[in-house]
Amino acid sequence: MRRPSVIKPFIYSQELAYRFNEDEAVWRRYMQKHALRRLRGSWSPFSEEVLDRLDWLEAQRECRERWYVGKSIVETVQSNHSQTPS
Repeated sequence: MRRPSVIKPFIYSQELAYRFNEDEAVWRRYMQKHALRRLRGSWSPFSEEVLDRLDWLEAQRECRERWYVGKSIVETVQSNHSQTPS
């Protein structure tokens, strides 16, 4: 039997590495979006702060893994379509 004190640091370090890599991916995507918006130079009624926040939220949506409880929306829709009579 393995000692929990040996396993826990290993799992913890893996989790830290996973989170770091995920954060890095979000940051890189945010910087891409930020640079693209500046290159386009289009006018917007929103402040620079709001646009930065929107870029950040979109980068998070694209890069972060999402965990769901229960069936995914796609599974639910597919199962409902298969149950409807033709």
